[in-house]
Amino acid sequence: MGKLDTLLKYHLIGGEQLTTNRINPVSPGLNLYLQSMLLLAPPSATLPPGYRMPVFLGKQGTTVFANNVPITAPDIAASNGVMHKTYVALLPPDKVLWQTIAANAGDEYTYFKAAVIRADGGDQPEGTFQSALRTPNANFTALIPTNAAFEQLLIGQITLALIGQGIQPAIADAAARGLVATYGVTIISDPASIPGYGPALAAVMTQQLAQGIVAYHLLAKPGATTVGYRNFTVNFPTTDAFVPTLLNASVANHPGVALKATFGASGVTAATAKGFANTTASNVILSAPPSTTNDLNHINGVIHRIDQVLLPQ
Repeated sequence: MGKLDTLLKYHLIGGEQLTTNRINPVSPGLNLYLQSMLLLAPPSATLPPGYRMPVFLGKQGTTVFANNVPITAPDIAASNGVMHKTYVALLPPDKVLWQTIAANAGDEYTYFKAAVIRADGGDQPEGTFQSALRTPNANFTALIPTNAAFEQLLIGQITLALIGQGIQPAIADAAARGLVATYGVTIISDPASIPGYGPALAAVMTQQLAQGIVAYHLLAKPGATTVGYRNFTVNFPTTDAFVPTLLNASVANHPGVALKATFGASGVTAATAKGFANTTASNVILSAPPSTTNDLNHINGVIHRIDQVLLPQ
């Protein structure tokens, strides 16, 4: 009974009759942030009283979505409201973003988790990014690079650093690949501990760099964690549109990250996120529903896996 009650309340939005002609989201939100009738938790010091699990209504052309689920029969009038029939039931999320990242399910979040902890100066609940990713009433789109993407970035950065020290490019590249293969995530979490190369690596992979990387992969409105941006792939525009990131908290005029999606008869066929300094766009790794790589809805945001590390400058 409890699960059924939860499911039903997540499908109800009180207070107004929202017909599809009123769903006109614009960039950077690209959808409407609405609170369902599902009370997230009892009032507490960290959660506003009466905070309810959000539902996001978006539109692409004439197709309307609830979260990333198509609405197949919209605007069914009733005496006390309006109904929209969805393709499948909406399942309320049961985890915050940091629970998934910290659990490192399938060893998919190894490097990003290490970058968050390094950015915070250690594995501590009060760390800036860990705290934000734990906050239930926050709202983020987390673009999380694969481990392979992080390894390619590290190889490139280490190679450039070694070349800057006068080492020949081919030798520098081989040394960089060997270091990444041997030490992996330690290059992010504790570069100074690596024998022989510690000082040079620590100079490249600084805490400030980790902070910039993490901030640039979280789409949100800086300074207002309750009114951020949760962009499902169905909310991505069909032409590149920039969305602010947490980096804009310190670089206010930065354009952010460009999102783009390609739609086919069955929905999204491709989606990309391009960093300002990336020469090519990063692909959102799409998988068939129930997806394990994209549109991973959480209490406080959504995760998309991408195949490049986004570069802000």
